[in-house]
Amino acid sequence: MKKSITLAAVTLLTASALACSSPAGTSGTVPVTGAAETNAPSNETEPGTPKEDSKAIALTEENIPQVDKTRGMILPLNGYLSQEIKVGNTTRTVKLYIGKDAPVRCYMTWVNVPDNTDPYEFLKETGWADYADEKKEGIFLLEPGEGGWGSPDEEAEYLNAAFEAYNTRKWYSNYSESYIVGYGKGGAALQQFAMLHPTAFIAGGFVDAADGISSEFMSANAKEVNDEQTEIQRGSIPMPVWEVGGNDDVVNYWLAANHCAGKSEEKNGDSVYTQTEECQQTSYTKGVTSKVIVSDKKEGAVPADYTDSFIDFMTQYTKYENKWAEGNALMLRPDYEKMGVKFVPFDQDGYAREYLVYVPKSAPAKDIPVVYVMAGNTQTPRVFFDCTDWWQVADDYGFMVVMPSEQFNTAVDLTWNITGYQQGSDTATADDVAFLKSIMKEVSANYPIDASRQYMTGQSFGSMWTNWCALYNDKPFAAFGSTSGLISFEIDDSAGKTPVPVWQYCGEHDIYKSDYTVDATEGFNLKATVEYFLKRNGLGGIGEETITKEGRYTTSTWKDANGVPMYVFTVTGGRNHNCIPAEPRMIWEKWFSKWSKDANGKRVFRE
Repeated sequence: MKKSITLAAVTLLTASALACSSPAGTSGTVPVTGAAETNAPSNETEPGTPKEDSKAIALTEENIPQVDKTRGMILPLNGYLSQEIKVGNTTRTVKLYIGKDAPVRCYMTWVNVPDNTDPYEFLKETGWADYADEKKEGIFLLEPGEGGWGSPDEEAEYLNAAFEAYNTRKWYSNYSESYIVGYGKGGAALQQFAMLHPTAFIAGGFVDAADGISSEFMSANAKEVNDEQTEIQRGSIPMPVWEVGGNDDVVNYWLAANHCAGKSEEKNGDSVYTQTEECQQTSYTKGVTSKVIVSDKKEGAVPADYTDSFIDFMTQYTKYENKWAEGNALMLRPDYEKMGVKFVPFDQDGYAREYLVYVPKSAPAKDIPVVYVMAGNTQTPRVFFDCTDWWQVADDYGFMVVMPSEQFNTAVDLTWNITGYQQGSDTATADDVAFLKSIMKEVSANYPIDASRQYMTGQSFGSMWTNWCALYNDKPFAAFGSTSGLISFEIDDSAGKTPVPVWQYCGEHDIYKSDYTVDATEGFNLKATVEYFLKRNGLGGIGEETITKEGRYTTSTWKDANGVPMYVFTVTGGRNHNCIPAEPRMIWEKWFSKWSKDANGKRVFRE
């Protein structure tokens, strides 16, 4: 990785700016006023005091970006930014570096600036800015206070305030799960913060960042239950870590959290501990094992010496993007370039949109089954592709995955507008029904698909989207299966009348009651959704189902007169309003793989 770079000037993409400088539909950039005035900062500063950084553009209420439909699904700001953080009665800052063309809700890495270090020069010299530009990601750079970094306990208020600001989604947005890297005294504060919030971070690397993290804190924190809807303790939630120069107590904490009970393997002078015991968070997908690497700090080593190694280690992994321990799955992060994942641009009447296409190597040369996957509200195709693990299921069974993008809710966030059904926001006015139909037409024209084996799935708002198609656009699809979303709209006379196979999942602690025998008095009404599909499919009523329990899954099945299951409903024990990566695999193996259409368009079920 190159270490000598010139950081890109911050750019703000607005409709007016693009109209002046770029052809319609392109992503040309225009510097923010003042962004070019980047004189080198003075080296004269008190120890531990962050320097006044004239290179960074301040994020203010006045420069919150607006929706620009010509921009494409990328963040409106990139380059070097500064964000104020209110900490009690004082104000501190964080710096950000967002890579050029970083997508909405891109991956970001938390990094601390060591004492007596200029943030701008630090980004250059360590290669973090290079990495952000190369991978189109972001760096969230935490800075010491006026007297330098305090102890982990003293910095807790600053880090909590920074965490809140990080997730406001005004000027930028992130994947929701982040990587974290800490150096020295400030790094100890970050490391303790990661121990407190193991479901917020994917993986981490720390150098000389253990001082001040007391054994008493670690012992007590390890026993704390992570959230109110689980009994899972913080000290058992895996977060892969590379620890350089750490003490025994810190190393042992991470070994326990990552379920590494065995002996280490020595590689290049490092001790590599591998997960030996299965845990909830690694049980959902294939091929993932957490690791802890322990290294001595080499004499004379500087932060830049660890950047590439930390990146290679951390970015093997990703997580499902939520903070509930039951659903905080640790997974392998897909490599888009190696896998051939494509993002297809789509011009919808001047709205620059896109959709993701993945055709695995295991797919047949012709008659490829297709699964259309609709992400949950605010989730991009990149987020949902990574966090649901549909790609591994596609690899195993040879079908292609298509994920349409949502449209802008704000300049940094996305939503759906299911025309005639539900609109995510006042700004989301493009017709997503027409968008989906156009994508399906393109996919059919450009890929040798099996039109008799097309399926639709989604999560939350994407599940509601799936339900809409089951009611009003079911003909292209052989079957529907989705998670954590109901029918939440008035059904009119144009809804379909023929039977339609549907399997729905919800969580025990979802945003609606998981008991379908009880009418909801407010919010989403699960009973009404179940009763609609029972009536549509001629299946009798509630009470005529067969109920089975397998592990954490309780499944109710209604079969028609021929013994064909036409409506299935599963409650996943323990989980909240998310899908866990095990559910896409079950949707394919137990449902989609059994449905197709015959030459006359009639749905056929094969056990």
